[in-house]
Amino acid sequence: LRQDAPVKVFDDEFRNYVWVEDIVAVILKLAADFPAKAPPHRLLHCGGPEALTRVDMANFVLAAKGYMPTYAEPDGSELPRLVPMPRSSVNLGYESPLCIRFKSARVEEYLGRPFRRVADCIKESVDRI
Repeated sequence: LRQDAPVKVFDDEFRNYVWVEDIVAVILKLAADFPAKAPPHRLLHCGGPEALTRVDMANFVLAAKGYMPTYAEPDGSELPRLVPMPRSSVNLGYESPLCIRFKSARVEEYLGRPFRRVADCIKESVDRI
């Protein structure tokens, strides 16, 4: 995204991105509680609070970094930095659903707080990305 060049990004594939530090918090709690206290459920879905596309994610990074959504070509014409494209147009060589959404209420209850929005985490961590 730093370069003055278009970046193709999928716009039709939805995922519940979760910040790695939230996953680490769950793992640390599980390790601290074990074996004295078993987790309340055998399965804990860990998905972020929003279903987002990769275009959404790229726009969060653009905004946090202060990058312009367009760039100027040598002839002065403005081009978009992000070029949305359908993931469905790419043959991955395997089946992959376009929409995977997780509800993380159980793990959030166990952790004692909700998972954070990825956009907020990107803003907080902009100097590390």
